[in-house]
Amino acid sequence: MSCLWLPAARGDIFVSNGAQPPYASQVWSYSQYTGAYKLTFSGGLASSNGLAIGCDGNLYVADGINKLIKYFDPATGALLGTFAGVGGNAYPSGITFVSPGGCALYMADSSGFIWAFDPTGVFIGKYLCFNPNGVACEPYDLTLGPDGYLYVSDLGSRSVLQFSTTGGVYFNSVFVPPFSDPNARPWGLHFGTNGNLYVDFSLSIPNTNG
Repeated sequence: MSCLWLPAARGDIFVSNGAQPPYASQVWSYSQYTGAYKLTFSGGLASSNGLAIGCDGNLYVADGINKLIKYFDPATGALLGTFAGVGGNAYPSGITFVSPGGCALYMADSSGFIWAFDPTGVFIGKYLCFNPNGVACEPYDLTLGPDGYLYVSDLGSRSVLQFSTTGGVYFNSVFVPPFSDPNARPWGLHFGTNGNLYVDFSLSIPNTNG
């Protein structure tokens, strides 16, 4: 189960459950202060991947299997509607809002692209993600940093890349180099209130059952 977590301004933590049954169609919320379970979000989700709090205060969820981005009332868990859909070979994963650009939503997909939508869900464009070696990325999650740069976890290079959002998405630098273990992959990204970037790395454990 691959999870992304997201703290909201109202003091909740939201956890998505990826595409692993039996809970893949759910997002759970917990109290940031006590850790107590609060709500389950479903709303017709087939999978729950990226999460983001929009500029309108609603919770946005990327449904990779249905190729949709839906949004919910974070206080009640009620489905409010579908924000946008994607086609082709794209499967939405990480999403984030870029408020300096008019609150555009940026989305990573499994085929190596980063998509952009305006605040109403209208498609603006998509940009092919490359790592410093000129190889197409495998973007999983992305988040906007306090410096205005877009940070992307790249499963291909096993690193976190830093991009400019001015005039599109252009490569700037490797922000977090890959771990020495070749099995380590960066998944969820989040900036803390202290300005530090927190990275959720997965690490496969060898089968010890013989």
